Amino acid sequence: MPILIQGSSTNRTRRTAENGETATAAIAVKEPKRYPFLVDIFIRLVRTKPLGTVGLFLVLVFFLVGILADVLAPFGYNDINLAVRLLPPSPGHILGTDNLGGIC
Repeated sequence: MPILIQGSSTNRTRRTAENGETATAAIAVKEPKRYPFLVDIFIRLVRTKPLGTVGLFLVLVFFLVGILADVLAPFGYNDINLAVRLLPPSPGHILGTDNLGGIC
């Protein structure tokens, strides 16, 4: 008993070859997963322009380092503090100090 399938992808008609009876069956179409708007834009950017995405990431890193510069480097580059010269690494001076009390 062969079965013939006719119709569109969402609504197909099945008909047997012998008696001509028809039955309609709806086929469930799985919808693609939807992401939020900004996530969708980011995914499309990564897929279409991967090198541009790397460049954007580097620009954002440099931007954040510039904003957080006082937190990352709390001491001035030309400050002299002879009381703390030649100290080993410590929580206050992560890399230690040099002969003028500055950070190495």
